[in-house]
Amino acid sequence: MQEAIDLTVFAFDLADQYKTLVFVVLDGAIGQMMEPAELPPMQEMRTERPSWALTGSQRP
Repeated sequence: MQEAIDLTVFAFDLADQYKTLVFVVLDGAIGQMMEPAELPPMQEMRTERPSWALTGSQRP
């Protein structure tokens, strides 16, 4: 489970960097496993919008 958590965080970081989609596909057996795992430290949410993000506004 620890590896699944670590790779999921890594995948979302790469998706943010390269502006692409992430699909997390796990086996049902993994979802039923119970073992201790450490979550990565929480990061502050970004308040500024990335330069590539659309706002729906006509203004630049």
